[in-house]
Amino acid sequence: MVGADKRAQDTPRQTAHRHVAVHQLTSRLRAWSKNAGLSTTVFYYALGKLTYVAIASAAILLGIGSQLQIPHDGSEPLAFSLESIMIRAWSHWDSGWFLSIARYGYPQLYAQRIGKEIGSSGGDVFNFFPMYPMAIKAISYLTQETGFPVIAALIVSDVSFILSVYVIYRLLSLDYERPIIDRTLLVLILFPAAFFLTSAYYESLFLLLSLSAFYMARRQNWTAAGMLGMMVALTVGFGVLIFFPLLMEFLSARGLTLTTIKDRRTYVSALPLLLVPMGTFAFMLYSYSVTGNLFEFAVATRYWYVQFSPPWRAVLSSARLLIEKGVSSYFLRSNAVNLAFALTAILLTIYGWVVRKVRISYLTWSTMVLLVLLSAFRVEGGPYPPITAFPLFMLRVWPLFLLMGIILSGNRLMRLLVLTMSTVLLTFMCALFVNGYIFPI
Repeated sequence: MVGADKRAQDTPRQTAHRHVAVHQLTSRLRAWSKNAGLSTTVFYYALGKLTYVAIASAAILLGIGSQLQIPHDGSEPLAFSLESIMIRAWSHWDSGWFLSIARYGYPQLYAQRIGKEIGSSGGDVFNFFPMYPMAIKAISYLTQETGFPVIAALIVSDVSFILSVYVIYRLLSLDYERPIIDRTLLVLILFPAAFFLTSAYYESLFLLLSLSAFYMARRQNWTAAGMLGMMVALTVGFGVLIFFPLLMEFLSARGLTLTTIKDRRTYVSALPLLLVPMGTFAFMLYSYSVTGNLFEFAVATRYWYVQFSPPWRAVLSSARLLIEKGVSSYFLRSNAVNLAFALTAILLTIYGWVVRKVRISYLTWSTMVLLVLLSAFRVEGGPYPPITAFPLFMLRVWPLFLLMGIILSGNRLMRLLVLTMSTVLLTFMCALFVNGYIFPI
């Protein structure tokens, strides 16, 4: 009643101002609802999130994975509850590394792990770059978690996921019609490893930063592109390679090549792109301050049985293993699945270079990342197949999803078959992951 009496006492001018404010607010809400980018973002994010949560709910309720001979991360079985479905289900395996770094920091983990594992110097923690743990740490001040900041990690991943969908829409809208954009987003959302985009992994953050760097380069905002590229380099080791496609976009925007630059002001304009390698160099200096080794992040890969070799070695070794030993065990089945995904990525990249329906800078990024991933050969005789976790790694090569979107836009039957098969694999892999299992390794 007091509020009603107060409104009754308003002057005509106050009443008019209030009506204008309400009208402006409703107009903005109506404009946002008609914004294709925002509505598309909300739709595909909701589709993905609801799909993954539905799979997790069924998987936890049925205890999927316990009947199979598949490696488990040692976590306690999840009871069917809202907390399990929305939080605990999404932090398994490598999530522990990111959460530990965010909670304790590199120096403490480095000191703790010395001598804990055979052949370990503690440097294996530097295999994980700091951007995602830093983002988790920042958000953890808001969530006020006393233990491992799982909620903060999931907030970072979820926000990165929804923003990635929006940036994909904005970036692809520069060159493509709506059907191709929709197919690209649908392929990404239903990709077998897409649930990692909302898990406590850095995949969605890396996707967001790399997409945003390209978008800013296309908008010729080189300072923003350089800063985003630096964050890409601080997210994963090979992220520094984004410098080269960004440089290609810079030269393309000016109709130049490296050999035709004559004006010194052109070099000055490109200076912000040097922020990209500075991100990697900053982490190298930090690792040196902790371990005394500038290249500790490279040395750390050996603790994961990685030996860098020509990219064809991993493919040939994986194919030979499949031919000679088949798929009679979990290890061999993981090998076959990883090989299939690796060959798919290779064929998509070749297709991209042949048909040239994708920008050269995008194809360059896809090719460079793919070569790095295939060059990380897993030592024979170790616990991993020659090609490891390739469905997960493909999430880092976003132009592959654009190429799939282009291919599937022209054939309805193929689109139905591919999306159906992808959804089945997504259901299987996600159901295992939320219960602490993983396939393929």
